Amino acid sequence: MTLMSHYYPLYEVEQYEVKPQGGASIIRLNPHHAVYRGHFPADPITPGACLVQIGINLIKEYLPTPIYNLEIRQAKFLKVVRPNDEPLRYDWIIQASKPGAVVIRFKVWLAEELASHFSLELKNNI
Repeated sequence: MTLMSHYYPLYEVEQYEVKPQGGASIIRLNPHHAVYRGHFPADPITPGACLVQIGINLIKEYLPTPIYNLEIRQAKFLKVVRPNDEPLRYDWIIQASKPGAVVIRFKVWLAEELASHFSLELKNNI
């Protein structure tokens, strides 16, 4: 049996650090993942939705309860992220926004350049 590339994980976590009210992770993208065959084969680019989903996956390790009722409050993609680029660093801060809700602010760094930043609001999760 051959393992098909769409079963390869999109990324690998190289470092995961918990900080007060947040955390940081270093991840490396997998250039063999199937998403890059469609986005785009000759010049693969990581979709913004994938960058956001990686952030969600990283905070699942941090939060004490499962994530549901999540809303993207803001998202900016400032730099093209290719799968063969250097590892990405995700920094996040968790802030209370109102009773029963928190906002998680992410910054995604490629080397020393800000590649993306986005905010997620989780309601009635914690």
